Amino acid sequence: MPVIDEEDEAELAMDSADHQALVVAMLDPSLDFIAEVVFHEPHELAAMPRFNVGKRTQLIGRTERGLWKVAEALPGTRYKQINVSMQMVDRSGAVTEQELAAFCQQVSRFAEDHDAAVSFPQRQQKLVAARELDRFCADVDVLIGINIVPRSAIEGARLRSFAEAAGLQLEPDGAFHYLADSGNTLYSLVAADQMPFTFHTLLDKSFPALTLLFDVPRVAGGVDVFDRAVHFARQLAQEFDAQLVDDNRRVLSETGLARIRDQLLHIYGSMDDRGIAPGSVAALRLFA
Repeated sequence: MPVIDEEDEAELAMDSADHQALVVAMLDPSLDFIAEVVFHEPHELAAMPRFNVGKRTQLIGRTERGLWKVAEALPGTRYKQINVSMQMVDRSGAVTEQELAAFCQQVSRFAEDHDAAVSFPQRQQKLVAARELDRFCADVDVLIGINIVPRSAIEGARLRSFAEAAGLQLEPDGAFHYLADSGNTLYSLVAADQMPFTFHTLLDKSFPALTLLFDVPRVAGGVDVFDRAVHFARQLAQEFDAQLVDDNRRVLSETGLARIRDQLLHIYGSMDDRGIAPGSVAALRLFA
C-alpha cells in the first residue's frame, strides 16, 4: 500500500471541493470590494503585500495547480492569481471614495511591481451598495443592556464564584462571557461603570451595579438566547437582592422585557430578509 506523507495529505485536503468552496467564500462580493490580480507567469511571493487602508483586507491565491488557498509567502508556492479584498462596511461605517481609491492605487502598484494584470469591480456601484448596506446595519445594530442594581454592593469574590458556576468565564476584555460551542459570545457581564474586571479587583473590590450585555446582531440563536440571558439576569437579581433596571434606572417589568423581545423579533426578521443571519460569519464581520 502506498504511503502518503504529510505534505501530500495537506494537498489532498486542500483539493477537496468543500475546502475550495470555503476558501473562495472567505471573500464575499456582498461585503467586499475584490480586486483580481492575474500574473503572466506563476509567481512566488517573496513577502506578503501590505495595504494601508482603514478596513479589513484579505488575500487568497490560486496556485499553479489551480487550487485556492489563503495567500502566503512560502518558498515553492507559486500563484497564478491573487484576489485581494477590502471589506466595505463595518461598525465604523462604510468605506469612503477616498479609501477605495487609495486601495485600488495600492493594488495596482502591487500588480505593476509583479508584472501582473489587475481588474476591479465598478467603483461607484460598490460605493452605492456599501452606503445602502451601512444604513441597513445601523438599523439593526442594537446592544441591549440589562442593569442589575443591588441594595448593597456585590463582593467581587462572590460575584466571580456565582458567574463561573453559571458557566461564564472572565475574558481579557475584563468582562465575564457566556460562550457558545463555537467560542462566540452569547452574552456578557460587566461592571456598570465599565471598569474592567480583573482577578485582582474581584478579590478586593465590591461593585455597586452590573450590566448584562446582549449584542443583538452578533448572537446566533436569537430570541432563545435572549431568554437565557434574561433568566441569568433574574438569577443575579435573586442571588444579590437586586432589581433589574433599564438605562434610565426604571425597573424592567415583564411588559418591558416583552417589548424588548418583540423588537428583537423585528430586527431578526429584517436580518433574515437581508440574508444576513445573526451570529453568522457575515454578521460577525459587519458588526465588528
